[in-house]
Amino acid sequence: MQESLATRISGNEELTIDEQASIHELLMKRCGSNTKQKMWQVLARVPYIFNYGIFNRVMLENGRANYCAGQSYSDEIRTVRELLLKG
Repeated sequence: MQESLATRISGNEELTIDEQASIHELLMKRCGSNTKQKMWQVLARVPYIFNYGIFNRVMLENGRANYCAGQSYSDEIRTVRELLLKG
């Protein structure tokens, strides 16, 4: 089974520092400093956040995060970012 943000949340497993940094880099392009700081706080709380199905698309491998897009990469990345920040 491939690791994803969703499997980490459902399995009660924390993200490594490298995984947090990689997800942050993936999601925070073109965001302000306040939003970036809040995302660091959210990622540090994984797995104690609500799990959404779209988090299955944030794939984790060897400390790196990638996104497996469906139809619209930019819209989906924005959705993942908003759901994480929503808490």
